[in-house]
Amino acid sequence: MHLLDEFNRHSQGAVELLDPKAVRAAVEQNLRQLARYSTPGMPVLVLAVFVLAAVSGDLAVHATRSTLACVAILLTGSWRWYGARRLLRPEARLSSKDEMFFALGVLSTPLVWVGYAASVVYTDPGGLSTPLALCFSAALCSSALPTFGLWVWLCLGYVLALNIPLALLGILMGDAFGWGLLLGSVFFMAFCTAQAKRINSALWQGQIDNLVLDAKSHELEDAKLAAEVANRTKSEFLARMSHELRTPMNAVLGFAQIINRSSEATETLRAHSKQIIESGNYLTSLINEILDLAKVEAGRITLELSEVDIAALSKSVSDSLRAALRGGVLLNFSVEDGLPRIQSDPIRLRQVLVNLVGNAIKFTDAGRVDVDLGVEGGEIHIRVRDTGIGISAADLGHIFDPFVQVDQSSTRRYGGTGLGLPISRQLVEMMGGRILVESAEGKGSCFTVCLPLARPAED
Repeated sequence: MHLLDEFNRHSQGAVELLDPKAVRAAVEQNLRQLARYSTPGMPVLVLAVFVLAAVSGDLAVHATRSTLACVAILLTGSWRWYGARRLLRPEARLSSKDEMFFALGVLSTPLVWVGYAASVVYTDPGGLSTPLALCFSAALCSSALPTFGLWVWLCLGYVLALNIPLALLGILMGDAFGWGLLLGSVFFMAFCTAQAKRINSALWQGQIDNLVLDAKSHELEDAKLAAEVANRTKSEFLARMSHELRTPMNAVLGFAQIINRSSEATETLRAHSKQIIESGNYLTSLINEILDLAKVEAGRITLELSEVDIAALSKSVSDSLRAALRGGVLLNFSVEDGLPRIQSDPIRLRQVLVNLVGNAIKFTDAGRVDVDLGVEGGEIHIRVRDTGIGISAADLGHIFDPFVQVDQSSTRRYGGTGLGLPISRQLVEMMGGRILVESAEGKGSCFTVCLPLARPAED
C-alpha cells in the first residue's frame, strides 16, 4: 500500500473538502519526512552489528560470518540511504518507484540484522550476546513505531522482519529457552502491531485535521475577499446613485421654492409647495447620509482640520435644534469653564453633534435633554443625555450597525434610516476619538463623544 492510499483510507469523508493538489503535496512532504527520519538510524544498525560481533567473540571464532554480516549491513544501509536521497531530491516529483525502492531498502536492513543476531543466539544461547541481541532487536522495533508510523504497512513490515525470525529460531531450538523466545517474540510482535496501528491512526488524523483547517481557512479568506469586493461595489453604487438622485431632487426643490415665492401663487399652491420643500429636504438629508456612508466605507472622506471652539459649536447646534422640542421637553446646555479649543473638522464635528442631539430630542417625549462639555483624562467629553425611550440590552450592541434601528416600531414612529450613528462613530474615530453609550430601556440614554485635546500625528 502506498502512502497516498494510506491517506485515502484515513480521510474518508474529508476528501471532498480537500484540494487534490494540497493532498498530493502533503503526502509527498510526509514521504520526505519519513526518508529524513530514517537516515540517522543507519549508523546505529552498523554499530549494533559490530558490537554484537565483538561481544560474542564472533569476530575471532566466526570471522567469515561476522564479515559477511558487516558487508551485508553496509550494503543494505547504502540501499536505504540512497533510497532516502532519491526521495529528498529538491523540486522532484515523487513516483511510486521511488517510494517502493526506499521501502524495500528500509526492510532489508532489519532482515540482515535479525539474521545475524539469530545465528549468534543459536550458536551461544547462554552467553552475553543473547540478551544483547534481544535488547538491540527490541530497541530497533520500538524506534520503528514513531519513525515509520505514518506508513503503517512499512512499520508493520519492519516489526515482523525483526520478530518472525526470532520466533522461528525459538521453534528450531525446541528447548525451554526456545519456547520462551517464541512466546516473547509473538507477544512483543502483537504489542508493536497494535501500537503501530494506533500511532498511525493518530498521526494521520492530526494531518487530516490540519489539512481540513487549512482548506476551511482558505475558504474563509476567499469569502472575506469576496465580501470586501461586494462591499466596495455596494459603496460605489450607493455613491453613484446618491449623486444621480440628488441632481433631479435639487431641480424639484428649486421649482418648489420658485412657486412658493411667486406673487401669483395662491395660498393653496404655496401650502403644497411648502410640503414639497419639506419632503424634498428630508429626502435630500437621507441621500446625504447614504452618500456619507458610502464615502466613509470607501475611505474617500478626508478631514479638513482647523482650530475649533467646541463650546461655541456645541451651543450653536443645541440652539438650532430647540425648535424640534415637543411636549414640554427641556434642553439644557452646560460647559466647563476654560474649555480649550481643539484641532478637528468643524463641519464633520457639527454633523456628529446634530445627529446625537437630534436623536436625543427625537426619542424623548417628556423630561429633558442635557448637553454637557468637560475635560476628563486628557480628553474633551461631550455628553448628550436624555430621558427618552432608551435602548434594550439586546439592541445596544447593534445600534452602530448601518441601516439598523432598535426595532421596527421605532422605525415607523420616529423615522430615519439607521445611518446616523454608524456615520458618527466612524467620523469620530477618524478624529482620533470614540463614542461611548449607556442606556436602559424606558429610562433614557447617554452618548459620550470623547475627543483628544491634541490629535495624534499622522503616519
